[in-house]
Amino acid sequence: MAKLSIEIESNPKLLREYARKSWKQNFSIPQCAQEEDNRFVLDNLLTPAESKILRDFTDKNAVDGEGYHGEKHPHTKEELFSSYNVTHRYQKSSPAYDLLIKTQFRVLRIMMNYFEDYNIQIFFSQLVKRTCLIESSRFKDQPWSHPPHLDVNPVDDVARTHTAVLYLNEECDGGNFIFQSTDHSPQRVIEPIEGRLIGFSASGIYHGITHIFSGTRYAYTFWFTTDKQDRAHDLTHTANQKS
Repeated sequence: MAKLSIEIESNPKLLREYARKSWKQNFSIPQCAQEEDNRFVLDNLLTPAESKILRDFTDKNAVDGEGYHGEKHPHTKEELFSSYNVTHRYQKSSPAYDLLIKTQFRVLRIMMNYFEDYNIQIFFSQLVKRTCLIESSRFKDQPWSHPPHLDVNPVDDVARTHTAVLYLNEECDGGNFIFQSTDHSPQRVIEPIEGRLIGFSASGIYHGITHIFSGTRYAYTFWFTTDKQDRAHDLTHTANQKS
């Protein structure tokens, strides 16, 4: 598929059609209307060069254990969790940081137009690295990098209504995103592909991340709200749990 364009991002009808094409390329079974209304997969949001710029920025700025009180292995001892909380303060402008912010608001535009809800606002975003520390496929007793869960809600008194994850690489074994049904059985397995964006309603959608057997998984994650509090615009607070 061609790179996702501003024209498509800005048009709800074209965006929904593009999402259907992305879904069809990945799954033989189409989504039902309710599923389509609550989640999407979009490919080719970033070019390989843009993804590399954001990976390099993450490598230089991510802090081990950020958001988990310095705990470097919040979900599994076999992985190192590192992240960088995106803010609009105290960061000098640079090509990499400018791309970071540009991408943030591209994702916001996509979320608003896909869900056709123009009250959606970003209130938190984060670059995340999950690095395998022991390269092996023997971890039968630890299938998850992040076990299935519902997104934390509310966060710092802000109602979290939507979530998005943008993948920045695909050179890792594992780290698949899993949508699950309410009985916790696997429903959809989505591989981390460079430039792929997953967006979904935060209410009632179980999801998780499978164990990373080798390499590093880079992602740019976003939390959204339709809460009109001024705090929704403050991207500087640190939440205590991350998806």
